[in-house]
Amino acid sequence: MSETISSTWRKAKKDHECSFCNHTIHKGERYRFDVLKYDGTIYTWKAHEKCDFIAGEIWDYVDPDEEGMSENDFQQAVCDICRDFICPDCDKFDKDDPWAEDCECNEEDKVYELFQKYELYRAWRDIDYIGWKLRERKKANE
Repeated sequence: MSETISSTWRKAKKDHECSFCNHTIHKGERYRFDVLKYDGTIYTWKAHEKCDFIAGEIWDYVDPDEEGMSENDFQQAVCDICRDFICPDCDKFDKDDPWAEDCECNEEDKVYELFQKYELYRAWRDIDYIGWKLRERKKANE
């Protein structure tokens, strides 16, 4: 299991690459900076604020192994969530071929917006697991 040595929020003094989405963390942007240790190796992990939030929301969905959530785990989950919950409402979505590569949305932004209003949960009917669903997020004062 990976061990967190330190975790802080920073303001970028130069451009960096997000370890989750591989897009640029721009100078002046707030990001999470983690120092981690796995199997005797120490490494750093940098994440956009929105990617760090998304990772927290999809942790159970991804169910990462001992190493934690990889960039591939994150990107595949974001793509799956986008295709399952966001793309079907898009004009460009091909209902006959839902895996067609014609979606032009910025998946991380769309998934981030989705998780501002909704949260993922495992749905059960009696004792049978039927899949992942969305429910409205409760407001802080509720």
